[in-house]
Amino acid sequence: MYMAKVASKTNPGRQKGSKATKTYNGRPVQPSLYIHRHTKGKNISYMGAEYENGDPVESDDSSGMPVRWDSI
Repeated sequence: MYMAKVASKTNPGRQKGSKATKTYNGRPVQPSLYIHRHTKGKNISYMGAEYENGDPVESDDSSGMPVRWDSI
């Protein structure tokens, strides 16, 4: 007798997503890739953060650079 296949082992619907979220200044943030392209060929890329509405999370000082994800 053949048995029906109930579910695959890698069914994404059965996997539990991470419920842990990071916050910055009391607002939830999500990771985003930041790429800064220089004219002299030195590119800087790292994981930054953005708010839920898509605005980048910038540092509190006057530089205006995005905050690194690992520093949140």
